[in-house]
Amino acid sequence: MACSIGITDVQGILTGGKLTGLTVNGTATVGGCKTVSVQIGCGDALTETLTATVASSGQWTKDFPAPGAALPACAECGAEPGILVKASCTTGGCTVAEGTFVVNCPPACPTITITGQTIGPCWPGGFVTIATTIQVSGGNSFSALAQYNGSTYATITANGTYTVTGKFLTPGPVTFSVQVTSTGSPPLTCANLVSFPETLDLCPPCPSSNLTPTVGQCDSNGNVSVSVTAVVTGSAPFSVQFSDAFGHVQTGGTTSSTGGTVNLVLGPYSYAGGSAQQFTVTTNTPAGCGDESITVNLPSCPTSNGGNSNSSKPSFFCWCCLLVFLVVLVFFAMWACSTFPLATHSIVLPFIGGHFFGPFGAIFATLMILIALLCYQLCPPCNPCWDCRYAMCLFYSSLLAALLILVLAIFGVATVPLVWVSAMVAALLLAGVAAVYAFNARCTTYFSTGNCN
Repeated sequence: MACSIGITDVQGILTGGKLTGLTVNGTATVGGCKTVSVQIGCGDALTETLTATVASSGQWTKDFPAPGAALPACAECGAEPGILVKASCTTGGCTVAEGTFVVNCPPACPTITITGQTIGPCWPGGFVTIATTIQVSGGNSFSALAQYNGSTYATITANGTYTVTGKFLTPGPVTFSVQVTSTGSPPLTCANLVSFPETLDLCPPCPSSNLTPTVGQCDSNGNVSVSVTAVVTGSAPFSVQFSDAFGHVQTGGTTSSTGGTVNLVLGPYSYAGGSAQQFTVTTNTPAGCGDESITVNLPSCPTSNGGNSNSSKPSFFCWCCLLVFLVVLVFFAMWACSTFPLATHSIVLPFIGGHFFGPFGAIFATLMILIALLCYQLCPPCNPCWDCRYAMCLFYSSLLAALLILVLAIFGVATVPLVWVSAMVAALLLAGVAAVYAFNARCTTYFSTGNCN
């Protein structure tokens, strides 16, 4: 009969509720193998090897780790995917067994400690939030009910750190407790944790806010116009701030010296289609009150970005940009290819060159740039955030002009070094000026999110 090795299971060894060892159990063909090499590890890596003796019944067992060694990092009761185990006969000639096994541990009551508790903020109606953080460790096969005043707020079935949050009326006593039940076989009797009976101070009269969004249609650039109305009501004097995530703030009418109701409107502002935008009313006075927010999920928008892209992120390119590229390239190419020395000064003093390029080139370029600016402002596909798109187009066209000048010089079309070098420097300077504007915070936000506010 062929010799074979098998792995039955992996059992956990608990000491004081903590996993301190593993027992690997298996089988081997009687007479075919006397000792088995047993290896354990995590993932694909085997990190420890020990030898087990095969009993006359064909059973073998081995405890890990060896004295002074540590358990594999993945060793945890009931955790998937478990421990990697490989078993083979030390003398060879048998099949090799290998697999991943979940560690089976006996029932154990967890140790539960409270590591922190936060009270606040307050909410309208005199309510306050309480958040209690607990550490659960050393447990196996248990169920813990985290409760405030006898009502369950969370059910915990695994070791770890948990924060249990509830909202309660002030003033009044609140007691946090954890009721532990063993679900193993045989079940254990576990001690319950009772702690932190709190007498809550009365909250201030916080104003309440009712936020209502109004969502517009998608524009040609994939943005959606949104305005949000906040109706803030308080029984005592209050001061609030109404804002969004981009720093837009409603500054007027946010204070009531006697209480009552104020109506606030934020927007309309444009936001990227398909995004989720949060609008928040922050209570400045009375102190200790929580923020009230609404998240508006905007519809996705098909967008052409001036006919260039269907992405929700806008492009700098639109048809007016072709005019900018044409003007910049022609202007600097004429400059670089001029053979008249004074042409190098024509960008500053266009009429003293006495050369066709001097007066005509400067006047032509100036008129065309003005026409391009008007194009950006008046053409709907180019209009959203037109100044940022124009600056970015000018930046890329100036860089391309500098590259064109270099090519013309290499191939001998631009023959006067003083002229073409000065033209290249001017093109790079223009690119630098355009970059300062195109890469400012507002334009960067626009090109990444579509928000041009």
